[in-house]
Amino acid sequence: LRWTRGRALQRGMLQLAAPGPERSQALCVVNVAQIVGRLSNQGALINTVSTVCDYPALRRQRRGPVTEEEKQRCANFLMLTIINTDLIVGLVTGSLTACSQSLNVPANCATNIASMLGMIVLMAQAGVQ
Repeated sequence: LRWTRGRALQRGMLQLAAPGPERSQALCVVNVAQIVGRLSNQGALINTVSTVCDYPALRRQRRGPVTEEEKQRCANFLMLTIINTDLIVGLVTGSLTACSQSLNVPANCATNIASMLGMIVLMAQAGVQ
């Protein structure tokens, strides 16, 4: 491993470089756009969860017990809401690095933790289905 031009760590053909200002700015714009979209999606998910997980209302509508399918639907939408929250956290913390055009180590750590938590929830959701 050796440093080249003070910017990149190079080993053989693998080169790990900090993105240039143009790339950082592009990543920043994309992250902010995704944050706006995810926040909009979060509102829709919360609204859906409040409907599909309202067991008293479902019992009144069906005039009977809540079915397993309805419970699974509720669990799926709850997990989608959690995954979307993790994605928002990851995008916000990732933006701290991309928009500042320098490595923000705590933000990078938070991004990786949010990603790991999202994967755990995603595996749990696969178990529900």
